[in-house]
Amino acid sequence: QRVALARALAADARLLLLDEPFGNVDRMTRADLVVRLKAQLARGQAAIIVTHDPADAAELDARVLLMRDGRLEVDAPHAEIAAGARGDWARAFVQGGL
Repeated sequence: QRVALARALAADARLLLLDEPFGNVDRMTRADLVVRLKAQLARGQAAIIVTHDPADAAELDARVLLMRDGRLEVDAPHAEIAAGARGDWARAFVQGGL
């Protein structure tokens, strides 16, 4: 995962498409990958990250798009969803309750 992410970042692409970038790695590697990706995003790198782990969005402090039954249900900042501003279903999802 670390090599794949490093290769993606090194390509200097306008948009990163990442599918479960923190999957199948140990905690220390995951923490390192999160720090590196956050730094890249802070420099203006755009990314679409697909994940089933709500902690990924929380750690990246990302804008979250939640799909339900094949349709876009929520499009909002993670903090707004976690605060309950987008409904109980969305809040429960980002808090890992679903």
